Amino acid sequence: MMRYIAGLDAEGRSAVLKRSESSRTFTWTNSAEKAPHFVERRLVDDPGSFQPGEHSGALTELYTTRMTPYGLVGEDPDDYTDAPGLMSLDVPAGVTRWCVASYGPGYQSKMHFTDSIDFDMCIAGEMTLILETEEIVLRPGDAVYLPKLQHAWRTDTGGTFAFLMISPHPE
Repeated sequence: MMRYIAGLDAEGRSAVLKRSESSRTFTWTNSAEKAPHFVERRLVDDPGSFQPGEHSGALTELYTTRMTPYGLVGEDPDDYTDAPGLMSLDVPAGVTRWCVASYGPGYQSKMHFTDSIDFDMCIAGEMTLILETEEIVLRPGDAVYLPKLQHAWRTDTGGTFAFLMISPHPE
């Protein structure tokens, strides 16, 4: 997946500042019986060709922004050097995360609460959103707004969706 980062060039004009394959992709495996809120993840060697297997997922971090006392700061996940460690669904105050996630057949997360405002869009396959009162099957082009709610995800066939998580808390 190509990723373009735009901004102002040295002359103050809008321009593409970086073009790259997204390289910060990690994967994890779980099943409905053992689906944890935090899972150990590992970096994928070849993100461009990686497909998650049964009961597993892969997430590509596209971009992160962080509000600071000096203004908005962008963070390119390709510049991160730390090991992926545990995956957390937390979005700290002042942070926005933009990601794409793919799930293999049979994937199911636990019911969980994210203290963020989430904008999710199915871009391939099918993903079932599980709420406390109903389930909704999302197909390519379908979108959902999740404002700090209990929810879970499941797919029988596999699916991919893009999402933006925004912290509702100021820094």
